[in-house]
Parts: sequence; C-alpha cells; structure tokens
Amino acid sequence: MNSIYTTLSVLALSVAATAQADWTATTSGTPPSRAALVNGSDLSGFVIFGGNIAGGTKLNEVWRFDGTAWTNLTPASGPMPIGRHWGGGAVDFARQKLVIFGGTNDNSTWLGDTWEFDLVAGTWTDVTPANPANSPSPRRWTTMSYDSFRGECLLYGGQDQANTILSDT
Repeated sequence: MNSIYTTLSVLALSVAATAQADWTATTSGTPPSRAALVNGSDLSGFVIFGGNIAGGTKLNEVWRFDGTAWTNLTPASGPMPIGRHWGGGAVDFARQKLVIFGGTNDNSTWLGDTWEFDLVAGTWTDVTPANPANSPSPRRWTTMSYDSFRGECLLYGGQDQANTILSDT
C-alpha cells in the first residue's frame, strides 16, 4: 500500500555544461507522504497543497520547497479549504497566489469551490463565484496551469460525479 503514496523527498536536477544531468535527493523538513496532491512552482520554489495520506485522511496543508528545505505555510487560523485530494491547482505568478479548484474530500463529495492562497501573506480566500454558472462544474482529476501571457489560470478536463471524462477548458 505504501507504494501508492508519494514520498516528498525532492530530487533536484542540475545540468552541467556537458548536458550531463545529476539528481540529488533532499528530505530536509519533509512533509508527510501523500498521494493526489496539488502542486505548482512559484517564484520562491515548489508548492504543494492537500492530498491523501495513508488511512484516508485528506489534508489541507500548504508546503513550499525552496531548493534546500521544506516550510509548512499552513495558517494557524482563518478561513481554509477543507482537506481534499484529486483537485486542480496552479500558481498565479503575477499575484503570487496558489489557486485551487475542486477535487473530492471523501471519494463521494465532489467539490466545485475555488480558493486562493496568498503566498506572501500566508492567508486563504474563498473566491468561489456566487453563481454556479460562472464556475466549472464540480470535478476531480482536473489539471490547471498559469498562462502568463493572459495573466490567468486555466483549468482543463477532469471527471465529474457521473464518471464522465470532461474535455472543457
């Protein structure tokens, strides 16, 4: 069972002038192993959110890896999204915010909420549109990325609660 969980030891890739690549394992301050997490890259490193740990617990932690060590950025209080796995996420570089959407929190509750984590202030804001017609349908297994040309996050596909594979953007 342990093999399905991602151990968050980071492998840093360095490429020498001769185009020889070397990987180095780093485990300093490592967060717990997990599966189905959201991840992205910000201007200071690599950011992860949520996921599923052994035993089925869904997390709502935010961690950053700066190339040397992990730091837990999860706020001690204030509004936060519920723990989840299989959601989508991307870092909005211009605003320094991790944007997450959807996922499931118990394999039967499908989420359609949108949250932003301010990577500078360390706070969460629920930005789910009041009108569901202005938001993607609840889903899991979606992918997101930041479009720096347009200055916006894009979401693609996923699976809805009826097990339909989606191809919308």
